[in-house]
Amino acid sequence: MKRTLLLLLAWLAFWPAGAEPQAPKDWQTWTESHDFRSTGSLDETMAFLRRLDFAMPEMHLTSFGTSGQGRELPLVIVSKDQAFTPAAAAATGKPVVLIQNGIHAGEIDGKDASLLILRDMALGRGRELLDHAILLIIPVYNVDGHERVSPYWRPAQNGPVDGMGFRANAAGLDLNRDHLKLNSPEARAVINLFNRWRPHLHVDNHVTNGAHHDWVLTYAFVKAPQATPPLAAWVEPAMDRIVQATRNRGHALGPYVDLLDSSDPTRGFSSYVGRPWYATGYYPLRNVPSILVENHAPKPYRDRVLTNRAFLEEILREVNRDPDGLLD
Repeated sequence: MKRTLLLLLAWLAFWPAGAEPQAPKDWQTWTESHDFRSTGSLDETMAFLRRLDFAMPEMHLTSFGTSGQGRELPLVIVSKDQAFTPAAAAATGKPVVLIQNGIHAGEIDGKDASLLILRDMALGRGRELLDHAILLIIPVYNVDGHERVSPYWRPAQNGPVDGMGFRANAAGLDLNRDHLKLNSPEARAVINLFNRWRPHLHVDNHVTNGAHHDWVLTYAFVKAPQATPPLAAWVEPAMDRIVQATRNRGHALGPYVDLLDSSDPTRGFSSYVGRPWYATGYYPLRNVPSILVENHAPKPYRDRVLTNRAFLEEILREVNRDPDGLLD
């Protein structure tokens, strides 16, 4: 413990203002220690999370169900008040933010970005992001697909080059098409999680092929009239600030776009969140704003993960800036 505290003090003392943090070597995530060539297995991910759970009293590691193959669906709860149940969280009066990763297990940037955020919090950086918010993180939603690793599942995706998980769950179901049918045990578990916790904001991390552009990260969110006026009144100006703050940190991002004609870019593009069988179409129907992250697959994995982290941090910073606006 004494050695850990000394490392922490050294890290904080010599970390240049405005620079992206470099953690002590023995606190690096799997992907950091492997130069962003690979992402840790579920066992490796859970071992790192258990270490963080032991180091940070504000964190609680649990599960919210089991997958089709019987794996636990992990859930991380982070609260300065140690409000680790829905009732305790509601009693704080703070908004609850749910960050979902790996619904398509080959698109795993959000997991590694979330581990960086949690590790930094365990070492003392970024805990102010918990001052006025409670954080729920699903590190990996499609846990069965996550363990079916191959470097060939997404040939147009630039890393992790040592392999990534499979898109569908063990039964071949796309979990991002199952929010209405609830055919999968994973979807039933995540909706039960939502029903119990009633989060005030949902963030869904993905990776897209899409159109070629300079942006590392693209985003979308439901606007009025699909979103109710109070939701739109919070999320639209909030997103402007989140995007600008992420750009100010040196990251390239822009709106999620889809070409109207893939053979003729001059015909223009559309940007949408999707129908309610998608996560980011479903949750607004439950009166919760949802932010879709679609990292650009051709960009290097390191760039995608670090940009994803910065974007998530700015979302949390915006929630802390105006928590009451999200609660109204």
